[in-house]
Amino acid sequence: MLRAYFQLDTLLAPLISQWQSADPHFAKKMLEGGDRLQGIRVLQQPPFETLFSFICSSNNNIGRITLMLNRVSEALGSPLPHPTLFTPATVQTAETLAALELPLLATIPPPSTPTLYSFPPPSAFTPLSTDPLLRSLGFGYRAPFLQVTAELLTSLAADGGISTHSYLEGLKFGTFEGTLEEVREKLIAFKGVGRKVADCVALFGLGWAQVVPVDTHVFQIAIRDYKFPASKTTALTPDLHNRVAAKLVSLWGPYAGWAQQVLFFADLAVKAPSPTKGAAAARKTPTKPVKAKWEEELDALVKTPVKRKRAQVVKVKVEYSESEGSGEEEVIPSPTKRRSPKKVKVE
Repeated sequence: MLRAYFQLDTLLAPLISQWQSADPHFAKKMLEGGDRLQGIRVLQQPPFETLFSFICSSNNNIGRITLMLNRVSEALGSPLPHPTLFTPATVQTAETLAALELPLLATIPPPSTPTLYSFPPPSAFTPLSTDPLLRSLGFGYRAPFLQVTAELLTSLAADGGISTHSYLEGLKFGTFEGTLEEVREKLIAFKGVGRKVADCVALFGLGWAQVVPVDTHVFQIAIRDYKFPASKTTALTPDLHNRVAAKLVSLWGPYAGWAQQVLFFADLAVKAPSPTKGAAAARKTPTKPVKAKWEEELDALVKTPVKRKRAQVVKVKVEYSESEGSGEEEVIPSPTKRRSPKKVKVE
């Protein structure tokens, strides 16, 4: 299972060598990045979770997307054994597992340990109560997209007499008998899925390694580093999307999506301090315990949300001259702090 998830059967060394030979800019980035760029792989993620996650990615950031997915897993998923319960003794082969008496692990973590949850199946998102639930979890306008997508997926699977899992598995590279464009069309049929999201799902969830998802960041890389004929202020239209993707696929080949991920990571702004400044900062800055990523995400989940402050009401008394009428009192809502009522004299 881990070999499939990390796609370990795909050898990176020959691919990197091929990309460096075909693309001098890629070779330069690999030289500059050193060990930091070694071992970057595209994961083979569960198709429905990938589809759901990228629908949530619109106008969003990674930290908030992670928080949203954790919240919906806690609300609709099933509890999982906590990682702290696993020890080397619990790792078994098929042969040794058959000879052991189950259960091997306690399913309930210690009281002070946050519980982890599985990602919910499509059926968990089809009830009418899903929309308000997702909105309460912070999904906003994306909530109906996710419910409608789950309903359509369930309907398509039922029409074919198969499960929702089998329907999405049938769109995978090597299984689907049609073209990449046909897979795109099927994905775009889901609510909230456009060309870029469809390409992300195809690459990260369905194994179409040649797909290069093009967003504004990748578009700027194409203009800056690959002399794509467009200005930095040019809007990314569907036609430009197709042309940029075609150019990069022709350069990098059948694993173009993997090459793009290496360059995307290389292009992240990582400012390393100079050796002198870094040593001085290390002496001044107290060391903090390093937490695993899942621990940081769970810490964010258990934080109490900030309560909104009620708008304060400020009374303003306006006095008019005799020709304009008598004084009247007007109530004006204000988000500022409570202040004493003010009198405004209008001459």
